[in-house]
Amino acid sequence: AWADHNYGIRWLRDNVDANWKKLKLKISGLYTSTAKTSLYPIVGIDPGGWATSELVLEGDTTTLGNVLFNVTGDNAIEAVNNITAWRVQGIEFRSTAVGVLADFGSTIYLGKNKFGACAIHAQALYGGKIECVDYYTISGAAGTHVFASKSGQILMVSGKTVTISGTPALSTAFAVAQDGGLLTLQGTTYSGSATGTRWLIDDYGVIEFGGSTNGAELNTLPGNANGSFTPLPI
Repeated sequence: AWADHNYGIRWLRDNVDANWKKLKLKISGLYTSTAKTSLYPIVGIDPGGWATSELVLEGDTTTLGNVLFNVTGDNAIEAVNNITAWRVQGIEFRSTAVGVLADFGSTIYLGKNKFGACAIHAQALYGGKIECVDYYTISGAAGTHVFASKSGQILMVSGKTVTISGTPALSTAFAVAQDGGLLTLQGTTYSGSATGTRWLIDDYGVIEFGGSTNGAELNTLPGNANGSFTPLPI
């Protein structure tokens, strides 16, 4: 056992060949980290075989908040230029920057988690991808909940429920897509409410619902004001 999960991630990176097996790093008990978590590639993880070869960072999936990443001045958790995907679950994210960041082609699968107060809850950019594959909770305010830009993608898996507690304020918008970013939000149910603009799209950003970009669906996103589309000037 390691006292520091970041040490554990680095140890796996430097010492382990997974040989196409699953690896899980488990954080037990009440635990708070104030340092940024960086996700690294692990030798022997098949990037195309998620069903049989996977990396998991897991906190407490029963009582969300028992495992807390609370970071000031940096992102709570990030993957940058990482060729192997991680599944992250059972963690509450709070940050003065980004809660969860996927950058430069990295992929993060998000299971049951909680988003507390952040500048941005989840962001994908430069080809990064975040896929929300389970139910999760929003309990804290943010500028934006999901933000995709510069060919980043965020996908909400169909049939899941996002629980919103305490009516958090979203000072920019719940969903933002810009500079070629893609948000795919089909089939998601929202329980609870938030205040702020529902969506913003500019510079070739796309928000879709199962292949549809119907404006009526955009206006079902959490918030109390409809959004706007700003085309790229020519």
